[in-house]
Amino acid sequence: MEAPSIIQPMLGVCQTWGARLPAALLAALLVSSCDGDSSSSTGAAHPADTRPDVLLITIDTLRSDHSSAYGYPLDTTPMISALAEDGVLFETVYAPVGATCPSHASLFTSKYPISHGVVRNGLELVEEERTLTEIMRDAGYTTGGFVSSFPVTQRFGFGQGFDHYDEVFDEESSKIGLNHWTKEEVEGGFDRPGLVTVRAAMDWLDGVSADEPVFLWVHVFDPHFPYHRRPRFRQRFPDKPTNVEEDRIMDYDSEVAFADSAVGEVLERFRARASGRGELVVLTADHGEGLDDHGLPGHNATVYEEELRIPLVIAWAGELPTGERVAHPAHLVDVAPTIVGLLELDADEEFQGIDLSPYMRGSTKSDTERPVFFQKPTYPRERKRFDQLGAAHGVRIGRWKYTEPVEDEVAELYDLVADPDERVNLVESEPERVAELSAVLGEWLAAQRASDPQRDLQENPDNDAGLRALGYLDDEPTEEDE
Repeated sequence: MEAPSIIQPMLGVCQTWGARLPAALLAALLVSSCDGDSSSSTGAAHPADTRPDVLLITIDTLRSDHSSAYGYPLDTTPMISALAEDGVLFETVYAPVGATCPSHASLFTSKYPISHGVVRNGLELVEEERTLTEIMRDAGYTTGGFVSSFPVTQRFGFGQGFDHYDEVFDEESSKIGLNHWTKEEVEGGFDRPGLVTVRAAMDWLDGVSADEPVFLWVHVFDPHFPYHRRPRFRQRFPDKPTNVEEDRIMDYDSEVAFADSAVGEVLERFRARASGRGELVVLTADHGEGLDDHGLPGHNATVYEEELRIPLVIAWAGELPTGERVAHPAHLVDVAPTIVGLLELDADEEFQGIDLSPYMRGSTKSDTERPVFFQKPTYPRERKRFDQLGAAHGVRIGRWKYTEPVEDEVAELYDLVADPDERVNLVESEPERVAELSAVLGEWLAAQRASDPQRDLQENPDNDAGLRALGYLDDEPTEEDE
């Protein structure tokens, strides 16, 4: 296998996973290079007064293989499945890291964590980073954000670009009782149920004129630990545990179903808005959950599939196909450029993700060999239990997934077709493939670090002096780091 170059894609080839080109140049490339079908690459123009309302839903801690939309045998997500029937489902989707703050920062900036600097929970997305919300607001959208947990509050930079931001949590309804998180004081509750968030969002939406196009972000937290067996789903998830692990999984599945019910309510009420513009809906997650697949019940520690594989469903009636499944690998960094591309917004941003709309519309054939990159959260001092869990950065190309640590520890190579559970490390038996993938990963890491030299100070867990100078280092992280 010849190692694919990542330098040329970063210069802006038509099917790049790297920086986004100016809209006019990208359109020209799509016409000349991407199967020659210009009609499906951009679609009809949408003047400001007829652009669709846009709903972005992120579900915290939802691994795709526990969604019935992705083939899970229990009916955990009927609402997400229905949304997929109305639109397009991407089969292989990765989060950049198994942690809330870095992944949401990547979603809104279309940059990987090393580049935007939020390499772990508790770091702030700086104002200099231009977000999807700011692009939408500047394009004439009224913007509203409604979140369900402390890590995505304005304290950490996620309110950028929002006309209205709702982050009101009370202690009584919060399921996580923390007074501090990543050394930040938590005032009131840490989180709230998704249905409460949805109803607050809909109350706000009712007060926005139907003449104004709306960009609405709703964040749902329910699948996050601690899990509760929801009474309304007793029949779907009965109390028949055979061991602690199975009982925990059933509790998790019940929380996923509870989050799915919130998705159903927000979809119903959002679509009932009488704007006449139609609705573009994007649903995804920030990361998955360990569920003891590799000895870890939670997340925020590894780069195994259970922490990184997430759903992505996009629907827009009349503009996108229905009931389609796309094999082209997708990533959270692709969400912003895809929304911008679908809406044909004039945004000359240096996205590191790609516009997925040509793959949804069938004008460009899926390339299952597209490299997708990911990493572990980076802390000022690595905790021992995290050090023992392996790799720090990785890349997947096709069936092969390669990961390597910062130090000279054991790298890992898996054939995800033959070994989807990542049990048989092939590093020793596939040295040539390891060398090829290591070169791709090294080239990507060098490009990421070169984007802003200060980011390397955040990424290097041993550079305490640099971290203190940047204000990122106080004490060693604790279990409160999620």
